[in-house]
Amino acid sequence: MDWAGAEAAIKTMLEGLSITSPITQTIARVYVDPPATLQDLPAILVLPEIQEHADGPWGCRLVYLVTLQLLLRDADEAQAGAIVKAYRAALIAAFHSHLALSGAVDIMTSPLGGKLAGLQYAGTQYVGAEFTLTVMVMSAPTFGT
Repeated sequence: MDWAGAEAAIKTMLEGLSITSPITQTIARVYVDPPATLQDLPAILVLPEIQEHADGPWGCRLVYLVTLQLLLRDADEAQAGAIVKAYRAALIAAFHSHLALSGAVDIMTSPLGGKLAGLQYAGTQYVGAEFTLTVMVMSAPTFGT
């Protein structure tokens, strides 16, 4: 297991995220490499950082703190808030049903956060929410001379 596999599994799962109320909508784009500007909305940015790196006789253990930023726009602020809340519920349900991402990770926490907020990206204001989850991947030891 490695981060590339975990990242691909997270991206695939988030690309299928959709809601049916207050409107019918699907995530238009999941970015694992932050772009200069967002072209397709609603979008989710996947922003990992290494929290822990440990090597030992058991192999290599990497723990990532992953920030997920859900970004969208809607002229009706009340509806924008309702859309964010619907995506929040869909995102939590999706991760709850795939806690190991089909074997791509060893351990993963359910997403935390998700408070409705105004978020800025590349100088543009969006409505959205920010989630964090912890992902651990381990690899078998390699013995060299």
